Amino acid sequence: MLLVFSQNRPPLVGKFAIDKSLKEDLTYFEKGDKISFSANEIFPSNDGEQVVEIGSYKVVDSTNNTIFRGNYMSLFVKRDGKYVCIRDMGASDMPEPSKK
Repeated sequence: MLLVFSQNRPPLVGKFAIDKSLKEDLTYFEKGDKISFSANEIFPSNDGEQVVEIGSYKVVDSTNNTIFRGNYMSLFVKRDGKYVCIRDMGASDMPEPSKK
């Protein structure tokens, strides 16, 4: 079962919940916004059946100003010869917006 953990949200369980959340998140983006990911470390298990990836992400607008940035960790398992992500978590490293 796929689980996704994000800041200030309950865990997302299963493909339907994750797809729905991603579609909702995309409504916050504007034309010209770009997301990039950087894998900083890769840790394969001794038998090659699992891999942990640790990295960072950044979203910039059309003028290259940072909108979001943070870090993530993903766990992949090998199924039918392909690696499939089964656990994913991310956290922003930007300050929380001030409360009005």
